[in-house]
Amino acid sequence: MFNCDNIRSQGERFQDFLVLRGIHRKGKSADPPILPDKHSDGNRRTSSGRSHSIVPTIVSNERDTVSFANDIVLEFDADDNDSDWDEEDEMLPIPRLRNDDNQDADVFYDERRESFSSNRRTDLTSTNSGANDTDRYFEYPKSNSYPTNSESAYTNWELRQRVSQDKRNLDSKFIDAFSKDYTTIENTDPSRILRKPLAEMYKDGLRLKHIGIRKLHALENIRRFKNNISTIINDSDGRDYLVLASNSELIIFDFDDVVALPNKKSVLRFDTRPPFTSTTDRLISTWPYFPHTVNFIRTFNNFCGRQVLGACIDDGSLMLWYTDTIIKYIKSMKIREKVGRQDDADSLYRDTNRFHGLRVNPDFKFKLEASVWGLDFLNYNDTFGNSHNLIVASDNSQSVTLFYYHQQDSRFYHVKSHQILHNIPEVSFVSHEVSNEGCHLVKVSCACISGELLIFQFEFRIKSGPLDQDEYEYFKKETIYYIDSTMEIHNRDPNLENSDEIKLKKFKRISFLLPRVLTRTVFGEDCWTTKPISSTYFNEVDSLAVAIGDPFLREEKIVKSIMNESAALDLDHLGFGANWQFFQSRVVSISSETTADLYKAGRITGIDDEYRRIHKGIQDLESENFLVVSTTKKLALFRADTLFCTCATKRVFDLAIPFNEEVKFSNRMSITCVIPKLSCIIAVSQLGLATIMRLCCSRGVYAMRQEHIFPNALGLALGYNGYRTISGLAVREKSILPRVTRYFVYLSYTDGIVVAYDLQLGANDELFVSSV
Repeated sequence: MFNCDNIRSQGERFQDFLVLRGIHRKGKSADPPILPDKHSDGNRRTSSGRSHSIVPTIVSNERDTVSFANDIVLEFDADDNDSDWDEEDEMLPIPRLRNDDNQDADVFYDERRESFSSNRRTDLTSTNSGANDTDRYFEYPKSNSYPTNSESAYTNWELRQRVSQDKRNLDSKFIDAFSKDYTTIENTDPSRILRKPLAEMYKDGLRLKHIGIRKLHALENIRRFKNNISTIINDSDGRDYLVLASNSELIIFDFDDVVALPNKKSVLRFDTRPPFTSTTDRLISTWPYFPHTVNFIRTFNNFCGRQVLGACIDDGSLMLWYTDTIIKYIKSMKIREKVGRQDDADSLYRDTNRFHGLRVNPDFKFKLEASVWGLDFLNYNDTFGNSHNLIVASDNSQSVTLFYYHQQDSRFYHVKSHQILHNIPEVSFVSHEVSNEGCHLVKVSCACISGELLIFQFEFRIKSGPLDQDEYEYFKKETIYYIDSTMEIHNRDPNLENSDEIKLKKFKRISFLLPRVLTRTVFGEDCWTTKPISSTYFNEVDSLAVAIGDPFLREEKIVKSIMNESAALDLDHLGFGANWQFFQSRVVSISSETTADLYKAGRITGIDDEYRRIHKGIQDLESENFLVVSTTKKLALFRADTLFCTCATKRVFDLAIPFNEEVKFSNRMSITCVIPKLSCIIAVSQLGLATIMRLCCSRGVYAMRQEHIFPNALGLALGYNGYRTISGLAVREKSILPRVTRYFVYLSYTDGIVVAYDLQLGANDELFVSSV
C-alpha cells in the first residue's frame, strides 16, 4: 500500500507506464444523455412499467458500453448479444450512461442501490474505499501510435518470428510445434478428436489416456441444460462411488476396480422430490410441469469434519446429505451380494425395482426463493482453533445467500445479497479472513449470464451467549430452513405449539452486515462458471511462449517491455509490471470452414476497464489468487483481487458438431473443474467437447495453454435416443504413489453412457520421473 508522501510520484510513475503502453488518460466530457427515439415503442410504456424494467435496461446499456469501450480489438457477433436478450429491453426509455457518470464497474451497484432490492437495513453496510473514485472523471482512450499491449502487438512482426520452410522449429522448448497432426481430425477413435494431442508439444505436458466407454443401466433420458450433475463420493474404507442426477433422482454406481469404469448397475437410487407438489414449487421453478429436477450436485470433504453431498433443485430446495448417511443405505441394500453382476433380464428387473419409492431424507434442507443453481462450501479455523462452516448458494431471484452453520447451536443463520442484473449459474468462495477484532470477511465470486463477473464481500461477527432451552430444542428439530418467512408461515407444522413466541425471541448469534459488490467486470457474452485457484498451484515454466502455447512469440522483446513497465511503476520492485500483462492463449482451430471468430482477438474486457483496474491495483495489490472463468465460447484467467484479466482465449471450440433445434442451446461451456495438483482446468461444452488447459507461470506472468481436446464429438453425437449431450463431469483422484498425481476423468451423457480417461503428469515431467 502506498503512503500519502508517495501520491505524486505514484501518479507520475503511472503516467510513464501509460506512455509505454500507448495509452493516454484524459478527462471525460459531460455529454447529454442518449434517449430513445420518441417514436419508439418504449416510450409508450407507463411509468410503473419503467420502474419494474430498470434492471434489464441496465443490462443492455452495460453490454453496449463494453463493446464501444473495447472497439480496439474486441468485436461481438450478433449471436453474442442477441441469444439471451429481449429486444423490448433495449427500447425502454432509460437514458444510457453519460460520460459524466461514474463508469467504474466496481461501484455500479453501490450507486444504484434503489434499483436493486434488498431486505436488509442500509445502515449496516460498509462502503467502498475512496480508491474507487480515482478515475471517476477520466477515461483511457487508446493512442494510435503504439499497440496497447502484447496481444495487440501480436500481428506486429517486431514481436513475432517468421516461419520459414527451412527452419520449422522456432523454439527449442517446443517439440514438433508445427506438425499437422495437432490440427487433423481423428476419424476412427471415439475417445479423441485430434490425431496428436497438443500436450505432446511440451516437455511437461499432461498425459491423457482413454480408459473406456460404458452404458449405465436405468439412465435413458437425463434432462439437458443443467449445470454439472455428476460427482464422486467416498466411504470410510476408501471406496469411490459415481453419483449422477436424472430428473429428480440421484443414482449411485460403484466402480470396477480392474478397469476403473463404473459398474452398469446402480448400488443405490432414490428420489429427492417431496410427497406432493405445491403451487409455489411450480411458480418458482424453470419447468412448472415437473419442478423437482436436479440442477446441480457437488461434493465437499470437510463440512463439520465430514464429507457432504449437496443438490440444487429446481423447486427452490437445497438438500445436503452427509455421505455417511448415503453409504449406510448402500450397505443395507447389499445389491452386489443379492443380485450379483450377471446381466440377464431378471437381475436387471430386480435391481431396478428394488429402489422403487425409496427416500433418503437429507441431513439438512433449505428452501430458497427461486430455482437453485449455484453451490459452494467453505471450512476454516480461526486463531483460537474454532471451526467455521459456511455455505453459499445462488438462485433465480438473481441474488446470493450465505449460510453459517453454528455447531453448538445446531442451527443455520443466513444473509442474502441484493439483486443483480440476471441469474447466477455458479458461485465460489474466493478467500476468507478473520480480523483481530473477530470480524469475518468472506469473498464470493459470482458468474452471471448477463455477462458479469462479480466478487461479493460478506462481513459478519459471532456473538457469545447462551441459548434459551426451548429455543434450542425447537430449532434443533427444524427439518427445513426457510429463507422467506412468508413461505415458512405457509408451510409451518400446525402441531408445533408456541412457535410464534419462540421465533420472536430467537437469539441472533450471527450479526451480518449488508453484502456488497467489491469488484465487478462486464463481458460481451454470458458468464457461466468461476473457479478460484492459488498461484502456488501454477506450473512454473521457463518461457512465456510455452506458458501460452505460442511458438511465434519473440520473448526477448516482450521481456524487455515488461522490465521497462516495471521500472516505470515501481523502481524497488523489478517485476511489478508482470502483474499487468495480458496474453492471448493459443487454441487450436479444427473447423473445416473459416469463420469470423478465427480472426477475433481473445480480449474479453474493455481497454478503459483494464486501465482503471491497473490504476487501482498498483495502489493495493492484495494477493496472488486467480479466477478461471468460462463464458459461452471463451476461457479467461483473472486476478482475484482486481479482476484484471491476465490471459484469455479465442473461441475454444469451433468444430461443427451435428445437432437438432433443441440440442443447439447446449453449446456453452457451463461445466468446469479445476485440478490444483495437476495445475489444470477441464472445461466442457455440453454440446460434446472438453478441453484441458494447463495453468502456467513464467517469471511472474500467469497464463494458460491448451493441451487436450476430447472426445470425438462427431462420433459420439448420435445417441440411443437421438442426439446426446454431456450432462456431467466427475474427477476421481487415484494416485499410485504419494508424489505421483493421477486422476480419472468421467464424462457422462444424457443417454447414460460414461466415457472415462486417465489423466496424469507426462513421462518427461521431472516430478513423475523422480517418483518412479
